[in-house]
Amino acid sequence: TPPPSHSYPPWCGHCKALAPEYEKAASALLAHTPKVSLIKVDATVEEDLAEKFGVRGFPSLKWFRRSEPSDYTGGRTEKKIVDWVKKKTGAPSIALGDSRDLVEEFVESHEVAVVAFLGHEHADERRAFDTASYHAQNGGDDSIPFAVAPAKLAAAFGVDAEGDAPPAAPTVVLFKKFDEGKVRYVGRGGDPRKGWDSDTLRAFAKAHSLPLVIPFTEEMAPRIFGGESQTHFLAFCDADAEPELVQTLSEAARAYRGDMLFVTIGKESARIRDFFDVREEDFPTARLVVMGEETLRKYRFGSAAGDGETAGATASLTSLADVSSFIQRFKAGELSPDLKSEDPPEPNDGPVTMVVGRTFDEFVLDPDRDVLVQFYAPWCGHCKRLAPVWEELGVTLTDVESVRIAKMDATANEHQQVDVSGFPTIMLWPATVGGASGAGVEYEGAREMAGFMEFLQEHATIPFTAPERSSDEL
Repeated sequence: TPPPSHSYPPWCGHCKALAPEYEKAASALLAHTPKVSLIKVDATVEEDLAEKFGVRGFPSLKWFRRSEPSDYTGGRTEKKIVDWVKKKTGAPSIALGDSRDLVEEFVESHEVAVVAFLGHEHADERRAFDTASYHAQNGGDDSIPFAVAPAKLAAAFGVDAEGDAPPAAPTVVLFKKFDEGKVRYVGRGGDPRKGWDSDTLRAFAKAHSLPLVIPFTEEMAPRIFGGESQTHFLAFCDADAEPELVQTLSEAARAYRGDMLFVTIGKESARIRDFFDVREEDFPTARLVVMGEETLRKYRFGSAAGDGETAGATASLTSLADVSSFIQRFKAGELSPDLKSEDPPEPNDGPVTMVVGRTFDEFVLDPDRDVLVQFYAPWCGHCKRLAPVWEELGVTLTDVESVRIAKMDATANEHQQVDVSGFPTIMLWPATVGGASGAGVEYEGAREMAGFMEFLQEHATIPFTAPERSSDEL
């Protein structure tokens, strides 16, 4: 039985507003099949339980299926709760009738649809397909619809690629209103009747549910950047005016399907162009982007690798060989990230050293100095308030040769050793350790002189005596 659980403290106003709706939803679901239980937990009493399931705010609703919790994502009225639960507990796959017309109607009514052609003898395949369908509907796979049709209809909807005969059941066909129109699930060893497991079926559906080359729009952004794929080939171009370029990307996308997404971005998408430092006059160009939980790496499409006359030549996005070479060099770890950097400032001999991307190794990864760096943004109010304190810290430690106080505008400069998620971020690169590994230690204390001095004396590799401060400074 998969019950939703509602954690609440008695004093919470939002919880009191939810309570009658939750009670009505529980009553409405009494006769539901399968049985569903709605449970309330007073998190101020059951503190250990709330901590176990990561309850941080109230009211907090969790959905449990086979003892596995997930977040409730529906509304807070009786109807929305009931509808959400019914969707979660309904039949994983739609059962289509014996008519070919019903299958065609189902396919026609969806942008993407997955149909399994199964008979009564295919019980194991049906279980795998239903499990894949359930996770697709409840795992954020953009609600790709799954359906089951009789095995006898398989031939009528088979994929006749390259002269192959229509596949015999059991088989799965994904229908889509773009690219090749439909594609057959290829099981183990190229036999669509073998290798049925839910994870592989779900991965197949996800991989083919997006176009080979995706035009960027604000509506598509969550599917592009919020999906499981962390690697994206972003082509900044006029897709309508450059069909040869799009054709090249399509061929590359087909070759690297499952490894990365291929996306075209037009000049009208100013915000994303600015983020990736692409000007209109740079078109057409590309960035290969790797997005981790806390990191983002960009690689600029540029010179082509080659021998003889082709070595160092300007790569072209209309050349499949150039695009493939760029991707292969990325996969082999032969590319360096594309990092922003301002020009080094002159002069730069003040009490606080100004660091830019190109001078980070010189000034920060210094094996002979402990270097404390403030990463700031020009527009950040907290950074502006910190500025006089940071300047005072630099002045105070000017005569300490083993310590350098520095700052870097992290909106205009990047370095592969640094991932800044907020401003200001303050990090110390200890002497010798910084030169050897580039590992920094983040400061998380109060933004005041005493805290900075204590942090430096605790973490600095080279011991130093803090200069005495006058009574006016204390």
